[in-house]
Amino acid sequence: MVLAAGASVLISACGGGSGSIATTYVLTVNSSNPSTGVTIGVTSAGSNNTSHGTTSFSHTYMAGGSFTLTAPALSGINTFSSSSGCASATTVTCAVTLNADTTVTANYGTPAISTPTVTVTPSPLSILSTQALSVK
Repeated sequence: MVLAAGASVLISACGGGSGSIATTYVLTVNSSNPSTGVTIGVTSAGSNNTSHGTTSFSHTYMAGGSFTLTAPALSGINTFSSSSGCASATTVTCAVTLNADTTVTANYGTPAISTPTVTVTPSPLSILSTQALSVK
């Protein structure tokens, strides 16, 4: 039997008794700019158990599980800018409670490229050259 994420089944056997399969949900973690290759930490609430994944990745957890995701401040030369899909977020951390399949994205911004301006002003009194000049 294959269960879809978010499903639960009541099992009954001959002679009575019952049990249930716990509901699970999938946490998918992505990144943008870059779209892959960012290592994100996932910590379960109330424990020090931290796992890591490299975007894009998915983990299956029990329904109602609470997690904190931590993204690096930099990915290459790109700076972390925001998270989406979180219940709450502060700087590089994102809080999630799984009550459904959830996708979280760590967003990075490209640094502004500055182009220097160079102004060359020749001296009116003299011209220096490393090559011979001829006047016609």
